[in-house]
Amino acid sequence: MIKRVVLSCMLLAVPAVAAAQQNMPTGFKAFDESAPRETLPAAPLVFIAYSLAWIALAFYAFTLWRKLGKVEQDLAELRRLVKR
Repeated sequence: MIKRVVLSCMLLAVPAVAAAQQNMPTGFKAFDESAPRETLPAAPLVFIAYSLAWIALAFYAFTLWRKLGKVEQDLAELRRLVKR
């Protein structure tokens, strides 16, 4: 039974393989200087997106730093009050 299934799959794949081989380019194709170049039209948008992400991360780190400083001041004041 398995042999029949494998044989059937192989026979069904033959026309697809033959068609794929007919459409393949043959030989070496030299580089054409006049061919249009690939461009990335989204490059400026990607740059802006990464810039905004880094700015947001820096702002978040700055606010955390300020809040941590305030918490440390509050702790120092509490320690001073507890020692009295």
